[in-house]
Amino acid sequence: MKNLKLNLFKILCLALCFAFILTFASSTVYAISPSGGGSGESLDNPLDTFVTYTPDTDDAYEIKIPVAGKIGEEAVVTLQVYIEGTGLNGCGYSDVRFISTENYIIDDAIPTERWSKITTQTRVLFDGEKSYIKIKLLNANGENIRIKEKVKVSTAVIGEDMLKGATLYMLPCVEMEQNCSFVVFTKEKNLLVFDGGNEGDAEYLVDFLYTLKSEVDHWFISHLHSDHIGAISAVLKDDLIHINNIYHDLPTPAECTEHKDGPSKFYNELMLHKDKVDNFVTMNMGDVIEVDANVSVTVLNEMMHFGNNWGNNTNVCVRMDTKDGETKGESVLFTGDSGIEVGDWLLNNNLEGISNCAIVTAAHHGQAGTSKAFYQAVNSDIWLVPAPTWLWYGSGVKNSKYSYHIAYDTHNVRNWIRDLEVARTYIAKDGIVAIK
Repeated sequence: MKNLKLNLFKILCLALCFAFILTFASSTVYAISPSGGGSGESLDNPLDTFVTYTPDTDDAYEIKIPVAGKIGEEAVVTLQVYIEGTGLNGCGYSDVRFISTENYIIDDAIPTERWSKITTQTRVLFDGEKSYIKIKLLNANGENIRIKEKVKVSTAVIGEDMLKGATLYMLPCVEMEQNCSFVVFTKEKNLLVFDGGNEGDAEYLVDFLYTLKSEVDHWFISHLHSDHIGAISAVLKDDLIHINNIYHDLPTPAECTEHKDGPSKFYNELMLHKDKVDNFVTMNMGDVIEVDANVSVTVLNEMMHFGNNWGNNTNVCVRMDTKDGETKGESVLFTGDSGIEVGDWLLNNNLEGISNCAIVTAAHHGQAGTSKAFYQAVNSDIWLVPAPTWLWYGSGVKNSKYSYHIAYDTHNVRNWIRDLEVARTYIAKDGIVAIK
């Protein structure tokens, strides 16, 4: 009996080893090697080695790196880059900027102040039968550019018709106050707004909407706070633009007062002028709003009454799904100001609804709204952070020039972005962002 158990244990170990070998052998990982002055070097993880370059100019600096292995002509690879040097400040940023090159997916829309660790994508190029990748940088003088010696062939390509004809815009913080304003214009010319921002954002928002269409087809409200409903209240009050449908799940004034988050003047104006809207619709969990043949919006939770952080936790999250005929596009998760409790509720009760959205809006303007585990489940390649400069740089580093914002937890969320190897992070402080 003892020998039988021992033999079974050996067989199990061999099976596990064989499965591991098969998994490793089937993974599409390719090695890169230095070209012109690079050197292999370990960074943080002794199993990972990096090719290091140190540019001596702030002008365009091009790095061309051979890739070993047979890779297809249209291949896209994901690579990791670390930047270390004189440009880094107390918040962990560098002034190094990626710029466009031929057949290169990274473009000029990338924010100038990027994390020192970047996960990103580029196409594989060919010189005869030899494959290589090419990176161009600006403002890299004296920086150590460390590129991981392994690249992975990518499945989803960022920036190539992700939303199947629709365009998603994140609008800037006009008054440098935190706000939340997202606009979507679909292939079939339907216009959607998610929240809209503060009262002071209304004029800019309406001017922007008029460049697309003279009326809003669908307007979604996440919760009752003024940095989310101030703009729509001003729009309705002053008849700035017609709205066909508003979707909400807002608390009653009595509930607001009971939870010591009393209704603001913007809440009252919204309710006072809601009759100007064709349809003022209460959202229910599971509702699917079919915007058109290519875009739909799904309601992921109902308004909830958590004792902690009550106002933010009344937030209703929605997911926008896109397609073109039978071809599925990527999904966008709108988190509003969801707190830890809403995020945990979704993790436990609607994991399918939040999982694998290519784009996520950072909860509570990039502060620690939902948890890191929530973002791990969402698994987004692109983060949209509706934060002004002062909030995004809220730092725990005492020597930072932004240290007086130490109370804000954005510095921890920035660490999550780095740990989760998010490929693209866009911040409202840098101006309008458009994703197709």
